[in-house]
Amino acid sequence: MNSSSLNRTIPRPTDDRGFTLLEVLIVMAILVFISLGIYQATSQTFKLRDDLQTEGEFYNTIRTVMGIVDRDVAQMYSPLIMIQNGPQPAPSVTPPVGNLPNAGASTASSGQPTVNSAIGAELETGGTFWSPAIDTSGLRPSHFLGTDKKISFISASHVRMYKDKPESEFVKITYEFKRDEQPQPDINADDSSVLAKTENVDAFDNDDYKDRENAVIYPLLHGVTKFKFDYYNKRKDKWETSWDSEKSNNTYPDIIRVEIEVHGRSRLTFQGTYYFRPEMPLSGLNPST
Repeated sequence: MNSSSLNRTIPRPTDDRGFTLLEVLIVMAILVFISLGIYQATSQTFKLRDDLQTEGEFYNTIRTVMGIVDRDVAQMYSPLIMIQNGPQPAPSVTPPVGNLPNAGASTASSGQPTVNSAIGAELETGGTFWSPAIDTSGLRPSHFLGTDKKISFISASHVRMYKDKPESEFVKITYEFKRDEQPQPDINADDSSVLAKTENVDAFDNDDYKDRENAVIYPLLHGVTKFKFDYYNKRKDKWETSWDSEKSNNTYPDIIRVEIEVHGRSRLTFQGTYYFRPEMPLSGLNPST
């Protein structure tokens, strides 16, 4: 065997050197910068998602609440819609139903139905949601009462959830701005109100005490700082700050306007004006239209 073949069979020694300390430090620094970039991008993404979710919930809540108010006002109800051309003006706010001649009989000499004295006395008195009867048949218009902070009326917007529960589509409803017991963190508690809905499914009882006992209160919109109800009178072509259907010959506002300012989390603020109007002919059916 010659020397040249021996040299080809013997492996040469390899270079076993690793990374230097400086190279390791450089790589670690690069990884740190990459990790910081990924962390900041991820944090900003989650923060943006939270901000968008908070803002979406804020505006969706306002839109949903105003939709609920719109549905209830649109289906405002009064038995007057069953009368063609509207009811005849009552001689007084409280007509003497119970003192009619032959009040205990079923039919008076004029041919008009009458009621007994006990029922007549009840029909002569009004309440928060029902006005006194306007004729001997016992027809009672619903009572709409509105101020700058509160409205109450009868609506046909109730949805029956339970088959055997004694309730109908009619409901007593009150919307009012009350002191907010759960104010937003960024808002002074004394400046914050809540839009609350009070609902009573016992729609035809005229007992105000029972209304307070049986009513259910739903706080709908927190963080309200400014609010105002106004009522448009089409006959006078002007906006009014209050409305009482009993004092206006059983007429109802043509449009209800609410101006509202709401504050939410993350210093969110909303200012808006909403308009609601009844869809039913509350002043009676008119065959000519």
